[in-house]
Amino acid sequence: MARGCLCCVKYMLFLFNLLFWLGGCGLLGVGVWLSVSQGSFATLSPSFPSISAANLIITLGAVIMVTGFLGCLGAIKENKCLLLSFFITLLVILLVELILLILFFVYTDNVSENARQDLKEGLTLYSTNNNAGLRNAWNTIQTEVRYLTTNDLPYNAWNTIQTEVRYLTTNDLPYNAWNTIQTEVRYLTTNDLPYNAWNTIQTEVRYLTTNDLPYNAWNTIQTEVRYLTTNDLPYNAWNTIQTGVRYLTTNDLPYNAWNTRQTELLMIYHTTPGTPYRQRYGT
Repeated sequence: MARGCLCCVKYMLFLFNLLFWLGGCGLLGVGVWLSVSQGSFATLSPSFPSISAANLIITLGAVIMVTGFLGCLGAIKENKCLLLSFFITLLVILLVELILLILFFVYTDNVSENARQDLKEGLTLYSTNNNAGLRNAWNTIQTEVRYLTTNDLPYNAWNTIQTEVRYLTTNDLPYNAWNTIQTEVRYLTTNDLPYNAWNTIQTEVRYLTTNDLPYNAWNTIQTEVRYLTTNDLPYNAWNTIQTGVRYLTTNDLPYNAWNTRQTELLMIYHTTPGTPYRQRYGT
């Protein structure tokens, strides 16, 4: 009876470690594939280029493979030395995890600050040839942010996103990604801001996000636009936008033409709020 129980435990331990080892092989294969085919894909930190998704997966897969191998061989051979090595490896992994967890909670502020700094540095490396992974990561973030624009998203939360996102509007930000955000933001309209009115602003403004648009001017627009409400639109707030936008001089939109549109839009908001720009002026 006892012999049968020990035999059952032996094969259960072997099967468990075999699955563990196969999982490690899979992770190692994925890591090698990412490293070879994707180059510097998904680099996590510009300060430490070697810390990438591929390298982390390769390391994790190798550790799991070694651990699983020791467990499999030790169980099937009933080798005490191998089994002891297996349990020591598990103990070391557990201790390392506990130490990392403690360090994370102790240095949470430092970790957050370093991560924030790395993100800022990552933006400066966006257009470089050797950072395809970093560029893809930022493109994904920019594209996916649009799904946050739901009616359930608290206003303050979106304000925070707006405040942070405006720093991403650099010349290296893909036009399509930013244009998508601009298009989707219109769904944030509240009861105080009719959809058509906001859509008119979005339609007119989105074509101005060219490389010729001064960074500070667009920051001003981003900062002030969130306070817009239709009938209660403060004149000073709109005037601030006017001040920030007036520096726009692109080949497609002369200064005088934009100034005329601004004047007309201002008339719309103070006379017939909600009337679409194109409907009223036929443009």
